[in-house]
Amino acid sequence: MRTIKNRIEEIKTNGYTFSFDDTLNRAFAAYKAIALPGGIVFLLFGIVYFAVMSMTAASTLDMSRVTPDMNFEEMLKELQFQLEHQTLQHKVIDGLSRILLGALSIPLSAGLIRMCYDFEKGQEISLGSAFQYYKGAHFSDLFVAGFVINLVTFAAALGSEYLLPLSPGVTLVLFLLIIAVSILTTLFVPLIIFGDQSPIESIVSSAVVVSRKFWPILFLLLVCGIIALLGLLACCIGLFFTLPIVSACQYAIYAQSVGIDDATTEPS
Repeated sequence: MRTIKNRIEEIKTNGYTFSFDDTLNRAFAAYKAIALPGGIVFLLFGIVYFAVMSMTAASTLDMSRVTPDMNFEEMLKELQFQLEHQTLQHKVIDGLSRILLGALSIPLSAGLIRMCYDFEKGQEISLGSAFQYYKGAHFSDLFVAGFVINLVTFAAALGSEYLLPLSPGVTLVLFLLIIAVSILTTLFVPLIIFGDQSPIESIVSSAVVVSRKFWPILFLLLVCGIIALLGLLACCIGLFFTLPIVSACQYAIYAQSVGIDDATTEPS
């Protein structure tokens, strides 16, 4: 039986056929099936994320400077001023909170990607399916991989902020690094849940697969990203129900490039 490592080596050597239209159509079909449960999942996570980040922000801000005699606009200006002038220590605390929450959201993305597979196989899709990877062996792999990727992008973002006044060129390089990491690692989740790869293996393998068709995949992700942002037009809450298109896109790219062995798709 061909293993995932064999398939990655084959892709590295010979590449693969990638149809933009077929992949986009496959992503749209899967998205229509997971839009509602996926939107509810993102909405719930968004509430948790907002609550945790609000508590983190409150712990790093001087709330004594927000007085009862201030109107709402003055309060916002004061809080914005403090956020823009945070110390490095406070920025690191804020960044670590975002990294941890981001890593904890990865099993949700895995659940949505799995739901896309279940849809194509004619299996039942339920809201609970989105949470299935919070248990079993894949949870730690998904969390660690997400933590590593988020840590790299946060370090690059923080570095670019402090280096901008000194070296705009270095800042540009770090900005491009953030984009490159985000694109090249877009398949690490399906490589873990379908390919049973370790965190580092999934990151490296994702970079290999994406780099072979970088520009078509980049364009496809941009199209899906724009569609996801259209949810902002629906009083912002619509964003939660358009975001699942990103997971559907990741699934479609993986299925079209690496392929899925049905014998290895049972959650573990």
